[in-house]
Amino acid sequence: MGEYDKTRDAARVVIEKYEGVLRRLQDDYEHEIVVAVLVRYHDLVSKPDKIDNSDMVIEPDEDLLWAIERVLEDFMTPAQFYDWRTSIRESANLPY
Repeated sequence: MGEYDKTRDAARVVIEKYEGVLRRLQDDYEHEIVVAVLVRYHDLVSKPDKIDNSDMVIEPDEDLLWAIERVLEDFMTPAQFYDWRTSIRESANLPY
């Protein structure tokens, strides 16, 4: 049996052993995962982006930010959403 086959067999054993645990973990924390990823993505796209080797700047896409915020509003509790909006408004001096 070659090294490739040994690695494949070992991976299959690990997957079979931990697949249920990982699936339950994903199911238990699905909302938290969505929120964490979207908060990070919102932070990433909410800043102007300078184009390489020029003075031009790409402003944030307000429609994309709005869409991310609407999804976050669905996945967060009202208190969490309010706290998050307050924190980004304070840190970015947003008018809304």
